[in-house]
Order: sequence, then C-alpha cells, then structure tokens
Amino acid sequence: MAPVVESFAKQFQGKVKVVGMDLDESPQTPGELGIFSIPTMIAFKNGKEVGRYSGANREKISQMFASLS
Repeated sequence: MAPVVESFAKQFQGKVKVVGMDLDESPQTPGELGIFSIPTMIAFKNGKEVGRYSGANREKISQMFASLS
C-alpha cells in the first residue's frame, strides 16, 4: 500500500496531508482508532475524524481524498 499512499500524497499535495503508520511500531493505535482491517484510511479535520475507508480500492480512496480537498 505504501506506493499507493505516496501517489495520493503527491496528487493531493497542498490540499491534504497524507501520512502512513507502521503498526509494528505502534501496535496499540489500531485499537484506539477502532481499526479492524488493514488497510484503513482515516481522514481527520481539526483533530476529528471526517472520513474512513477500509480496503484497497484506489478509486474509492481517491474519492475520499477528493471530497476533503
């Protein structure tokens, strides 16, 4: 998924901030965020969740990012 996330980071640069997380280094985070499947994309605005998508469908991920920009 890293190459896909990187491509979205470039595509939406200046509009949204795209970051990835290594769950091996932060194993508690999925439970804290209610993540039940990988990959999961979560969009936050002003510290609050405003969007979530679980899966690897590039078109649906793109639509989520586009709705935020």
